[in-house]
Amino acid sequence: MKISKVKLNNGGTLEVAFVDDDGNDVSLKGKNPVHEDFKERLNALIPYFAELTEQREAPMIDWNDIESIENEDLLHRISVTGVSVKGFDDDRQCVITGKRTLSTSKVLNLNTPLTGFNIDTESYERCEDLRDVVDALMYEAKLYVVEKKWAVVQKEIDFDGNADDPFAEAQATAEVPEAVPA
Repeated sequence: MKISKVKLNNGGTLEVAFVDDDGNDVSLKGKNPVHEDFKERLNALIPYFAELTEQREAPMIDWNDIESIENEDLLHRISVTGVSVKGFDDDRQCVITGKRTLSTSKVLNLNTPLTGFNIDTESYERCEDLRDVVDALMYEAKLYVVEKKWAVVQKEIDFDGNADDPFAEAQATAEVPEAVPA
């Protein structure tokens, strides 16, 4: 399976475009929310996205401690929603799609320029690190499709017959007399 595009939808579900083992182009729109691991991989792309789209925060990113609270606070207005990959092996390139929430609470949608992963041909100095982060994201997308690695959603809570229910032995309250108007 070769995944070419992943996109996180507004409902937290995933859209994936891939070529299956038989060579068929397949587009899948999932109905289940993505797992937290997928969201973490998507968030790992935010510093690269900020740098490639030349956001004002980019020069202040601490690349030595990429997962620091300071970086998270610095980049809190920026999010990544998807990645498209084209090419094969050493000639692969990607476009990262995301958004920036402006001070007016409006959203600015952004795309990075097409960025390659080959250090010999690409001018972006972090292209190999970017490749590793994108590959980790694509791996999580593959698990979503093949292994059904989704978020666990509890739709209904069944209190009947639950031994841990603190209200299991509760009794109805006595009738309360109507208040007398003052």
